[in-house]
Amino acid sequence: MNTVWIRVLLGGQAKTGNMLQQMHLRDGQLRLLTLRLDILHLGVQDGGIDAFLESSEKGLRNPFTGNPMKWEPAKRAIYFQSSGEEIITREVRL
Repeated sequence: MNTVWIRVLLGGQAKTGNMLQQMHLRDGQLRLLTLRLDILHLGVQDGGIDAFLESSEKGLRNPFTGNPMKWEPAKRAIYFQSSGEEIITREVRL
C-alpha cells in the first residue's frame, strides 16, 4: 500500500470513531429526555430520582457504560458522561 492510501484509511477510521461517539451522544440525549418524561409523568419526587434511575431498564442507561444515568439535585438535572479521552457531559434539567 502506498502512503496516500494509508492516510485515507486511517483518516476514515478516525472519522468513524468520532461518528460513533456522536451517535452514542445523541442516543444518550434521547434516553435522558425519555427519563425526564417518565419522571414528570409518574410524579417522581426529587428524593426518589436516584432510586428511579437505578431501577431504569437497560435501554435507558448511559450508552457508553451501561450504568444508570446520574442525578444532580443542586441543578435538578439528570446526566451522563461519555468515556474515552475526551469526556463529554450531556444533561437534561427537570
